[in-house]
Amino acid sequence: IVAELRAFLRVHDHDARGWYLMGNLYMHENNYVEASKAFSNAVKNDDKKIIYQVAYAEAAFFAEDRNLSPATRKMLLQVLDQDANNVAAMNLLAID
Repeated sequence: IVAELRAFLRVHDHDARGWYLMGNLYMHENNYVEASKAFSNAVKNDDKKIIYQVAYAEAAFFAEDRNLSPATRKMLLQVLDQDANNVAAMNLLAID
């Protein structure tokens, strides 16, 4: 599945949903660095979807040895501005 999705994304590199799915596949493999790259592409192609932003923040948190960068922290705060009840964003900010 990963190889097929990778091939799809080579042709359709602006497909945010495809990048989000790829990020989830990498997360299930505990490959947080590649997951954060995939989720970053999802955010880059559709920065309005909160689910992509939170997924990126979670992957980046694990890829960066359980730390949030200032930019990722800012993104999570912006998520909470849009969705004050976003539990995933609150949890990441709380454990950092």
